[in-house]
Amino acid sequence: GTEYDVRSAFVRYALDTARTALSADVGYTELEQDGDKSDGELLRLDFSRELSEATKVTLSAGQRYSDASEVFRILQRRSALDPQASPETTSDAFKYRYATLGWRFQKNRTSFGLSAGINQERYVEQTDRDREFVDYRVELGRRLSRTLRASISARWHKNEFENVDFNSDDLRMRGTISWQLGARTYLALELDHFN
Repeated sequence: GTEYDVRSAFVRYALDTARTALSADVGYTELEQDGDKSDGELLRLDFSRELSEATKVTLSAGQRYSDASEVFRILQRRSALDPQASPETTSDAFKYRYATLGWRFQKNRTSFGLSAGINQERYVEQTDRDREFVDYRVELGRRLSRTLRASISARWHKNEFENVDFNSDDLRMRGTISWQLGARTYLALELDHFN
């Protein structure tokens, strides 16, 4: 794969109260790849706020140098990616900008979540991979009994490549029923529809 080094320096402001969590990084980052150097601002924001005992809003945004495997892990943590999806096959570095807004309700046996995100990738070498993609997700879950839980979700993902004539729209719907057989043992039935 392509060899590169990323060096960063930043300052962080963090706040953690009973209902609010905030982490903000501002700094400088430099990428060195194949003898060439690129630099820019490093920006990162993670925010969450409990609006009530049952609802929470989250915001995540930033700019950094990255690669496909790292972004894949970031999107999984933000639940903006199908856990069974595979990362891009390139190891080329790129400047990654992102913003994701989420809202979640959870009370008693019911949970409901919404999220929307926009992402931008600017590659250092393989510029034909430059793209923007948006992602919308909705999920509804219900605990039917102490050991039985059901959920349905839908995710719409749109890719727009800037330097090649190719765009894509994907819609995935999923229904899951899971049984808790023991303290750490589960049995799940899952139905997927991909369009």
